[in-house]
Amino acid sequence: MDEQTVRELARVADLALGDERLGLIAPQLDAWLAAANELSRKLEADEHRAVLPITVFRHPTVEGREE
Repeated sequence: MDEQTVRELARVADLALGDERLGLIAPQLDAWLAAANELSRKLEADEHRAVLPITVFRHPTVEGREE
C-alpha cells in the first residue's frame, strides 16, 4: 500500500483526504491488509471451513413495521 493507492481509494470513496495524511494512512492500511489476508488464509484451511462469525448485525425496529 503506497500513498498513490490511498489517494485513489480516497478519490473513489469521495473522501477529502489531504496529502499530509497519505503518509500516515498508507502504512496502517498496509498492516491491516496483511492481517486480513493472513486471517483469510487461516480460515481457508479445512479445519476452519465450518467456522461461522459470531457477530450478528441487526437494525433497530421501526415503529409500525414488522421485522
